Parts: sequence; C-alpha cells; structure tokens
Amino acid sequence: MDSALSLDKQVLETAYLTAQNVQRYRTILRYFYRQHQQLNYWLGLEDVLEFMKAQSAFADYTREQAEQDLNALVQWKNLLATQDMAKVLTLEEFKNRRYRYQLTPTTVEIERLLIKLASIVASVALWKPSFSAYYAARAAHTRNSRWE
Repeated sequence: MDSALSLDKQVLETAYLTAQNVQRYRTILRYFYRQHQQLNYWLGLEDVLEFMKAQSAFADYTREQAEQDLNALVQWKNLLATQDMAKVLTLEEFKNRRYRYQLTPTTVEIERLLIKLASIVASVALWKPSFSAYYAARAAHTRNSRWE
C-alpha cells in the first residue's frame, strides 16, 4: 500500500465539494483552473471579485464574501496564499496585507477529474436511450422466442 496515501484519513482538499457555499467555491476554483491552463498561476482578490460579479448568478457578490471564500479555500488547502509585495509602497500597505492565490497541485488534479467525470456523465446520458431501446427490444425478442 502507498504510504503517502492514507485510506483512513479525510481528503481535506475535497471539502469544498460538499460545503454550504459549494456553488461559489466550485465557480472560483474552476476560474483558477482555467487561468492555470492559460499559465496565469497567481490571482488576487480583485481578480476573483471581478470574475464572480460578471457571472449572473453572483451579480451581488461582495468583497467580504470573496475574502471569506478565499480564506476557506486556503484553509482546505485548495489555494496557496502569498503576500503580494509588488504593490507595497508604505508601511500601512504592508500592514493591510494583500495576497495572491495559486491552485495547489492536488486541486488542479481534482478539477481535472471533475471535468473528466462531467464528460463521462454527458456521454453516458447520450447513449442511455439507445441502451434502453436495445435492452427493451432484446427482452421482447427473448420473451417471444421462448414461447414459440
């Protein structure tokens, strides 16, 4: 058994999938994932806030919600937070810390898996009527051939 993978422990990085604000968390992490694919690894609170407000479901999304969501995702180890020192010009700005956020490698893989699963579910849904019709015809044929 792989010693790095303990099967008796909870996978903290998946907590966002069942959390109360799952729709917000999944939207934020999918945004990070899409940016990651475009080699834009680090995003700030302003980036997240702007993106979320552009979504019709989150038109009234606030800065406080963005801060809370990003903090929760950092706590669950979905995002890494690093203080943004590039724009710090005064001691006051240093004290009012601004962070840049990056997806963790585990979360990149979780998002890849979720996209793959969605693709599988969609393809099964396309085939389901064909399978149902096939099995119904087969069952009817089997019933008819038994009694002849």
